[in-house]
Amino acid sequence: MYNEFKASGSDVKAEVVFVSGDRDDASFQEYFDEMPWLALSYDQRQVNRALNEKFECEGIPYLVAVDAKTGEVLSKQGRSIVMKHGKNFAKFAIEAKKLKAEAQKGIKDLSILGSNVTDENGKSVDLSGCECVVVAFGSPSNRGWAQFVKPKLLEAFETLKDKMQVVYVSDDASETKSGPWCFIPTGTNADLFSSLGDVSAPTLMVLQKNSSGEFEVVVEDASRAVYDFGGDAYPWTKEGVMNGLAKAEQKRKEMAKKMHNFDLLKGVSLKDSQGNDVDIDALKKKDVVGLYFSAHWCGPCRGFTPQLAKLYKECKSKGKNFEIIFVSSDRDQSSFDSYFSEMPWVSLDFKERELKGTLSEIYEVNGIPTLVRSEARVFKSRVSPYHSLVSLHTQVSLIDVVVECYEILNSHFALEHRYFSKVTAPNSIERVVRLFLWELIAFPGTKLRSKRLMKPKNRSSLK
Repeated sequence: MYNEFKASGSDVKAEVVFVSGDRDDASFQEYFDEMPWLALSYDQRQVNRALNEKFECEGIPYLVAVDAKTGEVLSKQGRSIVMKHGKNFAKFAIEAKKLKAEAQKGIKDLSILGSNVTDENGKSVDLSGCECVVVAFGSPSNRGWAQFVKPKLLEAFETLKDKMQVVYVSDDASETKSGPWCFIPTGTNADLFSSLGDVSAPTLMVLQKNSSGEFEVVVEDASRAVYDFGGDAYPWTKEGVMNGLAKAEQKRKEMAKKMHNFDLLKGVSLKDSQGNDVDIDALKKKDVVGLYFSAHWCGPCRGFTPQLAKLYKECKSKGKNFEIIFVSSDRDQSSFDSYFSEMPWVSLDFKERELKGTLSEIYEVNGIPTLVRSEARVFKSRVSPYHSLVSLHTQVSLIDVVVECYEILNSHFALEHRYFSKVTAPNSIERVVRLFLWELIAFPGTKLRSKRLMKPKNRSSLK
């Protein structure tokens, strides 16, 4: 697009400057060699940080359009402008400033929503008396909206409908109007909304009245906050999210108390690998019980499960008094059945979806595979080791299994206490253990790569 723009002879003069997020100068040079535009020198790290802060860069790639004379931000939606307008991106970047001003004006009196705000029956709805309006950009074909954000928004709306209204904008004009909230036609003032932020599905733009009685955008996209906290974080501003966090933590603690003596699992169907019912009282007699969150569709899970099963069998043969309960994140019963047939431990019935969600909340399971461990008959908070050789979404909590199965681990390779004594910081000792353990389980028979992954100051802690 850049070369096409330069060759077009446009009256608008524009240039692109690459601000690198590379980790070293060699990577910067290699990447910059592929680019036809200018770049901030890699050694200008202080200027680099200042630009990131000034233009609120929270992730890359990020393209911000700036007035070359004044430094004023024209648009932070540079990527969207380029994708939509191609070689004419510079012209539309300048127009973005005007569009944003027009959009903000339309926000004040809600005229940006157009003149056709209706309920599901087509009856006009007056929103002027509302204190808060959430403009929900969704799509029936978007999984993030249909399966995650929409259900949470519906729950929140049910409890907050006296305080707020939702206006749904579908990107599919053929979608049937159905639901308790309001609707506007597909594409209504799309350019104006786009000038305010990314409005691809799922996006929840929160508009709220200020002290002057005019609406303003208080949250560009509250979809994550709504999914995480529901109505507890209303109106999903920073303050609202903090309240949501506090309430979520309180709820988590209250639910965690129910895991004392496995009270939360009473009356729940648990099966062993032969299909026999497992008595909850038998689990209470174990020294350690683990909850294994996993799913067949997850590649790292499929790679890890056989290794965990091997370790499980070895621990059992050594007389270790422990058990593992599989908590499935599979998408259907057949996938669950197939995956569990590969496991030697106990499983929570797949039909216990609500309980699975509750357990995930209690132990803050944000990725799979995850193994949570208990001691005696009281579940404890897990440690979540993290390894850079796998996906950032993969977390494997096994540091506690190291403690319980130390003899078996020690028989695989020499992992002596002196390694730990040289590392005093808790985070460092955790890192030493988790890196060694992952090498053992995930990459058996290969050379240890832990030295390469440790920070320089900690390398002396390992041999």
